[in-house]
Amino acid sequence: MFSSDQHKEITYAEVEVALYDPNVRMRSLMRSILLTIGFRSINEARNAREIVATIRLQPTDLLIIDLDHEPDNICAFIRDIREGVFGTNPFIVIIGMTGNPEKAMISRLLQTGLDDLIAKPISPNILSERTMNLIRNRKKFLVTTSYIGPDRRGEKQRFEGDLESILVPNSLRYKTTGDKEAIADTVALDTIERLVNMHRIFRFAREICEECERLEGEFAVNEIGKIPSWNYRDMAEKTDAINEKITFGNVEVLVPISESMRLVVKSIYALEQPTARHFSILRLHGEAIGEAIKDERAAAQLIAEALVQTVGIKGSTKLNPARQSAA
Repeated sequence: MFSSDQHKEITYAEVEVALYDPNVRMRSLMRSILLTIGFRSINEARNAREIVATIRLQPTDLLIIDLDHEPDNICAFIRDIREGVFGTNPFIVIIGMTGNPEKAMISRLLQTGLDDLIAKPISPNILSERTMNLIRNRKKFLVTTSYIGPDRRGEKQRFEGDLESILVPNSLRYKTTGDKEAIADTVALDTIERLVNMHRIFRFAREICEECERLEGEFAVNEIGKIPSWNYRDMAEKTDAINEKITFGNVEVLVPISESMRLVVKSIYALEQPTARHFSILRLHGEAIGEAIKDERAAAQLIAEALVQTVGIKGSTKLNPARQSAA
């Protein structure tokens, strides 16, 4: 946890705010509200091009963004921020504004990685309260294969053995309270980027394990000559993603198991008659990767077992000549 700031004076003078709203009257109103609260550095954007330029060129601590104009593009823009496509800090605090606070729309918008969503009209008191909450009680971040943002899951949505959510840098908190544990400097951002990368590897490995567990059951009871369908492309894309992120993250301990996993997927595809055992071996690779991320020492035996079982996989079943060449 960040250090307590309950007794620290909150000051907004050093905070860099980016404000996007194509409506000039709404933009003027929001500027007045921000100045009333105490913010002084407010960078306004009138269109999508300007807000992209602002995030790229100006270090930003708080982004306040209208979601009602071109919502598809804005949602994609927010996701790109979280993925590090724009700017130097994927973890800036983002507050969205909408005049359409319907349940389906709210769910869709929150899936972009927003920190908070405020329904229009907006008052100084509401914005001040929400901003203060994000300074003092910002949610930790969840990382999945397709999402980076606040973890809004309830206890029932978590699974045993899951990774802890990530406490990300919060430059808004640092600028307003002086809490150095929240600083978003290069060292802190690089550290969290590596952690996000490991979480992504873990999630891809878990998805492979879940799919293999399903396929093990289906292949275990299938009739001869009736092969259950499985999505080779999806499995190959997931293993390629794991390998890419392991290489990017320079996680040397996982390189052998990652390369072996790719070999197993290609080998299964080339087989004329895969069996449940082949998907069991692939699942074992995914489990080894997951355990290695949680506890490298505890995973050593699991990795060794997976690698040993891979050795004879190509000769265990007759190969399909057409698929063998494709694989």
